Amino acid sequence: RVPRRTQQKRPVCTHMTPTLCARFRECPHASTSQPYTEHGRAPHRRGRSCGRRTPVPPGCVMPVAVELATLSLLPLTRWPRVACDLRRGVSPRHILTEHCAEGAGLPRRPAWTDPGQLLTRAARALAEAGALNLDAVGWGDPHYPALLREIADPPPVLWVSGEPRRLHEPSVALVGSRAATSYALTVAERLAADLSAAGVAVVSGLARGVDAAAHRGALSGSGGTVAVLGCGADVIYPAEHRDLAAAVQANGAIVSEFLPGTWPRPEFFPR
Repeated sequence: RVPRRTQQKRPVCTHMTPTLCARFRECPHASTSQPYTEHGRAPHRRGRSCGRRTPVPPGCVMPVAVELATLSLLPLTRWPRVACDLRRGVSPRHILTEHCAEGAGLPRRPAWTDPGQLLTRAARALAEAGALNLDAVGWGDPHYPALLREIADPPPVLWVSGEPRRLHEPSVALVGSRAATSYALTVAERLAADLSAAGVAVVSGLARGVDAAAHRGALSGSGGTVAVLGCGADVIYPAEHRDLAAAVQANGAIVSEFLPGTWPRPEFFPR
């Protein structure tokens, strides 16, 4: 038997590169069926932490995060079924395989039926999110809002720019017309300011009109504000709200259910 002090330790990989690095597959402590902590600690096969930490390089992602992000690439009409399976504890990989197999059997095979291609796109999106300082808040993440899981079609992953903790604070949604009157803008800004002064976060959509007035009013108080976008969290729309978006990010969060780089489309906004 080789003495303990002379045994060569195998490298323990606690991260995943966008190409699902080979070091992780060699790691005896890694398991994709168990959650990972934010400190980059790999879970032990017996459920105990191995206690060893390695730095997580920028742009590296966990395997479960990749699979959850892949579910976001399925058609929006399939998200209700995805949510039902996630609530029942079905693994993201099994959900992805099932939906891709169903799509492959359609008369005109859609582009989203190739799981390997979807995994590659999701890993690339997570790497881009790391470079853009975006947090990918997945279904099982502690920062994922509990009430959001209860709607019919919750997103598998939320992409957050700013402070994810803002998603758990008491909040009020305040939205309205893009072509609002001066009176409506004044009321929206004053109402948002009063709510923020009371410690309540104001949630709106960063659009022209009432949405922008609500964000500006909320920024004057301590409650902060959250902007929910109909595009990627890194795509500011409309473009003239870049300064406002920077202020929202510094005093709250910008949230999107769409992958980074997704441009706004008409069907995204009614959601």
